[in-house]
Amino acid sequence: MKATMLASRVAQPAHKEWEAELEDDPIIYEEAVLDDLRDAKLERLRTLQPFVLDNSLRETSVAAIRNHTLKDKWSIIRMIKESGLNQFIIASFNAMKQVDDQFALDMKDKGVICSNCYAFCEGWEQWDANRVPKKEATLGLQKMKAYGIQNALIECNFACRQTDWSKFGEDGLFALITERCRYVRRELSLPHRLRPAASFINIRDFTTAMVEVPDRLPCHIRDFTTAMVEVPDRVLRTVGRIGRMDPEYRPAGLMFEDPSGGKFPFELAPWVASVRKAMDDAGWMEGHFLVHIHRNYGLAQALVLECLASGADGVWAAICDEGAATGHAGSLATLVNLARLGNPHVRKQFNLVRMRNSAVRMTKLVTGAEPHPRTEVYGRRAELDREWWNEDGWGGIPFPVNPPTAKVRYGEGKTIDEEEPLEECCFPEDKLQQVKSLCDAEVPGTPGSRRVDACS
Repeated sequence: MKATMLASRVAQPAHKEWEAELEDDPIIYEEAVLDDLRDAKLERLRTLQPFVLDNSLRETSVAAIRNHTLKDKWSIIRMIKESGLNQFIIASFNAMKQVDDQFALDMKDKGVICSNCYAFCEGWEQWDANRVPKKEATLGLQKMKAYGIQNALIECNFACRQTDWSKFGEDGLFALITERCRYVRRELSLPHRLRPAASFINIRDFTTAMVEVPDRLPCHIRDFTTAMVEVPDRVLRTVGRIGRMDPEYRPAGLMFEDPSGGKFPFELAPWVASVRKAMDDAGWMEGHFLVHIHRNYGLAQALVLECLASGADGVWAAICDEGAATGHAGSLATLVNLARLGNPHVRKQFNLVRMRNSAVRMTKLVTGAEPHPRTEVYGRRAELDREWWNEDGWGGIPFPVNPPTAKVRYGEGKTIDEEEPLEECCFPEDKLQQVKSLCDAEVPGTPGSRRVDACS
């Protein structure tokens, strides 16, 4: 009866006259429910207004042979803006010095860091003598404050062997998450910004943590899939607690990923629907639930679409498919499939032709070669409907020359080097020395001096 459970969580289809008559025939009734569920999912995909958090600046450099230079990053950010994507991840901060630090400093100097910029940071990076995570703000959060990046993607690692979970526990984890969310709203909000600071909780190693140590608790949900097999009740309980936080500092949403790309759509769908229901039951209907799926077994885009149909409302991904290992489900292919279903929000908000061009250029930039000819959607041999796929529009609906969202930061026909900074992007100059000192800082010794993701 998984179908009936999922149907109740994905949508509430209208009552059918056949229900009362067919309830005594379980096989026919189940088939009828599945038909109803299929229609509900298609309707959700057609009407969903997707939240796209672009990760092109980060995803295309993860585990890559060719890394980014500052020039590469500026080229990529122009491609992002030309495509109509207005929410983007610009960096990932930790105790190590990397090009992201210099790029953030360069953006700050140009005055272009504004309220639609995001960055990853660790939930904790140091432990006390009892192997309990320290409550002090992490170096990543301090860097974000100095750079003026107000939106934090807080990564929580639940399989780290340096933590004594018998002492830390579920309550300790939730208290630390709450403190991080309060810090973001209190310390990262800046005057003249279009909106206050926001945070996302990235349940990063969620599934692995639940497999290795069943009595641990979650909150980026990278290993979400295993956790939902081992301890689904604990997952939903934690989501409910986050959803009941004070709206003043409650996260903007949750994030998760399937790093293996190995789950089947019919496995992920009930889990995603359950999490969305837990969010709704906690009164967190406006909370985002973003998905990120890696390629491995040929299921990536199908998994993303199934998650969107089942309760997720957006993706965090690069435009192209490049990424760690065999890549990931890029946002271009996802949006193209939504547009194929007739989703009006996708057609009006994003310039898919420009996104396709950006995917080609981005692939060449980060790999040194054109996309493989057989790459779906943007490869040279990809056969898209020529009557729909052209510079004038798709399906008779013209693409915006400059999507409305692009005007948040860029003026008509201007590049980032030509335009004067907007008032909301301005940042106090007295922070420059503080930024440089943070870039040179190292986390003091013992366990906390190591990268958190290296100990999982």
